[in-house]
Amino acid sequence: WEVCTMVRDEAPFLAEWVQHLRILGASHVHVYLHLTSDSSPGTLQKDILDGFVTLRAWDFTWSSNFVRIQVHAFSDCLLRIASQSSTSRNNWAAFLDVDEFLVPKKKYPGIGRDPA
Repeated sequence: WEVCTMVRDEAPFLAEWVQHLRILGASHVHVYLHLTSDSSPGTLQKDILDGFVTLRAWDFTWSSNFVRIQVHAFSDCLLRIASQSSTSRNNWAAFLDVDEFLVPKKKYPGIGRDPA
């Protein structure tokens, strides 16, 4: 399963959130950066280099409504996942904010494994 998110200046929280998803068994995380001016890209360098995270600048200003821009980014993310699902990726996608942590109520195979 893959995860899509859009962030703006979330550097203090990104690394922990991405590692949580890795532990839960996510196969890939797509991070859309919207007008980010902090060190968010730098906090994810290890995850980018090992192919777990893809960053995309999404600095659109055609709307002042963040939700419209986020829907546009999430549509792009879904299309990217769908175009790869017949090759090497999974068929599930989660659309989460960086302050949203999935917490399973029972033990599932693969959850809690060593992410290294």
